[in-house]
Amino acid sequence: MFSEDEKHLMYYETERFIAAVKSASKFHLMELIYIAKAIYFAGSALEVNRCVFCGSKKNIVAFSFSDGGFVCKKCIQDNTNTELSYSQMKLIRYVVNKKNYEDLPEDKVSIEDMRALFIKFRDFISEGIGANLDIIDKIVKEL
Repeated sequence: MFSEDEKHLMYYETERFIAAVKSASKFHLMELIYIAKAIYFAGSALEVNRCVFCGSKKNIVAFSFSDGGFVCKKCIQDNTNTELSYSQMKLIRYVVNKKNYEDLPEDKVSIEDMRALFIKFRDFISEGIGANLDIIDKIVKEL
């Protein structure tokens, strides 16, 4: 899944993730952050801070994996794949932007939103990157 130049980045991220998980009682949100970082290190930067088409930070109404991120009201089209609900869009923005595994508000994140995001990440990694992460199915069953 990673080029030679990216492997060391993911190794460092894996060390940080394991250290954080060892000290956490609830870690599903950490897993989402870790997967978001893996997607980034594999070369797919998801735009979660502005519209992927016009750059607007206002009136964001959809998230599309096929387009690479947020889409605003002005740029949305009939064929835009709107794959996430509003609360799931907030969650993906959070996990993509999160720099570390500390101070996580997991008690405020719904299990349904986490489950949906795990499934979307799994599908995106499979279709967009060409790797299969079967472990995600196990995580989804645990939720």
